[in-house]
Amino acid sequence: MVQDYVDQDVFNRVKFIIGEVLMVKTDSITPDTRLRKDLGADSLDLITLHMAFEEEFKGTLCEEHYLNSKERTVAETASDIRRFMLN
Repeated sequence: MVQDYVDQDVFNRVKFIIGEVLMVKTDSITPDTRLRKDLGADSLDLITLHMAFEEEFKGTLCEEHYLNSKERTVAETASDIRRFMLN
């Protein structure tokens, strides 16, 4: 279950984008899935995800914070999108 602070719709959209960009099955993506460690995302993947999130959610994320995090989870990503792009 998605943590309370993460909107289910935002989480599902983030999960879909991650699945498309990283070519992984979305049913294997949980809130605690780590982009780098669990899904094998490299720097180029993170840049591609960053751009896809900005396009999908029509906003801007702090690229430096996002790209420098080695332990970033899907739930943290969805939470940041909710907090910084949808408010």
